[in-house]
Amino acid sequence: MIVRATLEIPMNSPHYHEAHTALKNIVLNEGCNIDLHHLPVRTKYVLEKQISEQDTQTAVEDFEFKLNQIPTARVTGLEVHDCGKFGGVNHPSIELNRAEQTLEINSRAPNHIYRVTEAFLKESLRHLHPPPPIEKGESELYLKIKNHLDARFIETEQIARILSLAIEGQKNCLLWGDAGHGKSQMVESAINGLGRSDDCFIQSFGEGMDEARLFGGLDFGKFKNDDVIEYNVARSFLNHQIAVFEEIFDAPALVLLCLKDTLTARELRNGAQRYPMKTESIIALTNRSPAEISELGAASHALIERFPLQLEVKWETYTSTIFKRLFAKVKPEAPEFMRETLADMCADIHDRGGFISPRSAIHALETLMIAANGTDTADKSYFKALAFVPGFERSIEGLTEELERRETERQSTIAIHAIAEKAGKLGNQLSTAHDPLECLSLHKQISSLNKELANLKVADGMVGKRNDLQTFINDLLTFSQNKAIDLIPQETDALHLTP
Repeated sequence: MIVRATLEIPMNSPHYHEAHTALKNIVLNEGCNIDLHHLPVRTKYVLEKQISEQDTQTAVEDFEFKLNQIPTARVTGLEVHDCGKFGGVNHPSIELNRAEQTLEINSRAPNHIYRVTEAFLKESLRHLHPPPPIEKGESELYLKIKNHLDARFIETEQIARILSLAIEGQKNCLLWGDAGHGKSQMVESAINGLGRSDDCFIQSFGEGMDEARLFGGLDFGKFKNDDVIEYNVARSFLNHQIAVFEEIFDAPALVLLCLKDTLTARELRNGAQRYPMKTESIIALTNRSPAEISELGAASHALIERFPLQLEVKWETYTSTIFKRLFAKVKPEAPEFMRETLADMCADIHDRGGFISPRSAIHALETLMIAANGTDTADKSYFKALAFVPGFERSIEGLTEELERRETERQSTIAIHAIAEKAGKLGNQLSTAHDPLECLSLHKQISSLNKELANLKVADGMVGKRNDLQTFINDLLTFSQNKAIDLIPQETDALHLTP
């Protein structure tokens, strides 16, 4: 069986090069055949992959999922055929050579195959971190929570998993970690997404928390009429299926002890007053670690044991890439240069031992957007506004030089991508050329492109990419000359065709 997918990548996308890197990685790992066509404003690709007849549906879904992870790419067609292979007499084919880790481009010319260099194929994927595929057999509740959270947040897999386990298994869970990672927002969003907001009771704890407030306040009617002190439990968490306790361990020890006893007994016991808990799951949020909580005292230590599911809410890494993902998710309208520069600054602060939470990073981006007054001019002096955002004070030292360096790197990236795009188009034309004079004409154009690249001054961080592109263009030069020679009729004097 053959699965054939058609996808398009816009040429004006700022992630054009990143998308091509991801596509090459898929071709290399999946063993695909690929055909491409350059359209006016986009590049169209047709990929084919051989799959097993026994597992057709799963293979097609997996293939489509991987293609959908390519930045800015749009899958426009997906079909399955019993047999066959794309390409015809006038079309090139590109096939994987696993032994040599190269792609072989069959130009249809007699006895000639052009091999793309390994260095070009294995270009770094540091800036590409697609979300991990969802494993088969995940619960419907988990998928629903995760899909809802993914619309607004990043790094949602673990929190979606623990919330689904807590709600489905009717267990208490503790979410802890440094402030600013969106614990409260994600929990509230998940509950709203499930349509359970009416079943949920949210309560903020703190030093002013007392036993009466925990259990719904005093029932003054009961006190007035019967001279009895009871709680208005109908207005407390006990009367709801889900409860969310904000900063639970900031409450006084006496309150925590009362809560622990209630959770243990599964009912409120206040003298003659008894009220069974309707609460199936309590989601507790705190900035303190379980170890720190246990040191608060016996009441806190005993209470934390009533939360069998626990998760530290944090990012695995605090790199430029993940901050870029955050900014693209929550503030896509911000200028790209602003988002990328600030992401690099956040990562640099972490590398130097500092800490910028996701919330602080978003505040910083919003501050820059206000300071820039809605423009993306060459003057980046508005970055000085970061001096008023905690954590960024020292990062603005030497800011002018750093911004100039980043601008030079950005311009280098644009120039290299433009040359790479021209080289790709010439290579595509070369693959379908059938006349030696046409090959020589393309050879001259490629040679001119090679000189343009050699004279290009690039930032230090782009030297490796320039060298890879140089190798690719040199290979194209060799290929064009060899193909011209292959296409020369034997009775033609080859001296007249020397470039």
